[in-house]
Amino acid sequence: GTDTIQNVSVSGTTNLVDLVNLTSNTTYEFGIRTSCSDGATSDWTTVTFTTANPMLTAPFLLDFEDNTYDSYITYKNHSTNIFVIGTASEAVYSGTKALYVTSNAANKDYGYNTEVTQRSYVTIPVYLERGAYNVKYNWKSRGESCCDYGRAVIVPYSKNFVAGEVMNGLSKTTIPDGSIAIDEIPLQNISNNWETASVDFVLESAMAVNIVFAWINDYSGGNQPPLAIDNFEIVKFDCIDSFDSVVVSNVEVNSFKLNVYNNPALHD
Repeated sequence: GTDTIQNVSVSGTTNLVDLVNLTSNTTYEFGIRTSCSDGATSDWTTVTFTTANPMLTAPFLLDFEDNTYDSYITYKNHSTNIFVIGTASEAVYSGTKALYVTSNAANKDYGYNTEVTQRSYVTIPVYLERGAYNVKYNWKSRGESCCDYGRAVIVPYSKNFVAGEVMNGLSKTTIPDGSIAIDEIPLQNISNNWETASVDFVLESAMAVNIVFAWINDYSGGNQPPLAIDNFEIVKFDCIDSFDSVVVSNVEVNSFKLNVYNNPALHD
C-alpha cells in the first residue's frame, strides 16, 4: 500500500497525545517538531514503532476455512518454500482449506523445492491463562530424515522469528528456551498419511505466547510432500485430577484425617 501522512497540532502545554484507530501489526513513523508563534519551526524528531498483533484466547479452533482469524496470522516466509492458506486437495484434511507449504505462490500447489535451503515460519499470538491445556491438530509431512522437517512449538511472545534465519535453539531435536514442543516429534514421517497430534501441557502462570509453525529444508533433495496443518485447536481443562500433595494425619484405631491440597495452576 501507500504511506499516509497526517498532521495534527497540539497546544504547547500538552505533553500527551493519544494515537487511536491504528492498524494492528503495522509500522508507523511519528514525527514531532516545535512550531513557534513567529512561524519558525524546529527540526523534526522521529520515532518508529510497530503496533501489536491482536491475540487469541483459548479455546479456539483454526480450520482455515474463512478469514475470521487472518488478522492473527503472521507469515515470515523465505524466498521459495512458503506457508500459505490454500485449497490444494492433498493438503486439506477436512473442509476446503488448510495451512501448508508451497513453492508456487501463484497457484499454491502442495509441494516444495528440494534443491534450495529454506526456513519459513508462521506465528499466531495467543494469551493463555494459567492452567492445563490440550493442543490437537491434523498434520502431514514427509520431508527428509536428516534435514527437511516441520516443527510446531509454543514460544514466549518476546522471541523473534526472521524469515530465512535459524531461530536460536530451534532444530529437529531442540526448541528455544522457555518454549513448549507441541509436535511430540518433528513433523516428519515416512509416508504421505495424515497424522493427528494431541499434546497436553501446563502453564503455572499466565503468559503471552506465539504458536509457531516452522518449515526447514536443505538443498540436498527430499521427499514430497512438505508440511500441512489443519484443524488446529487449543482447549483449556476446567478441572483435572492433579494435586500438589495429599497428607494423612491424626491416625487413630478406626479413623484418620486426609488433607488434599490442589494445584491452583490447574484449576479455575
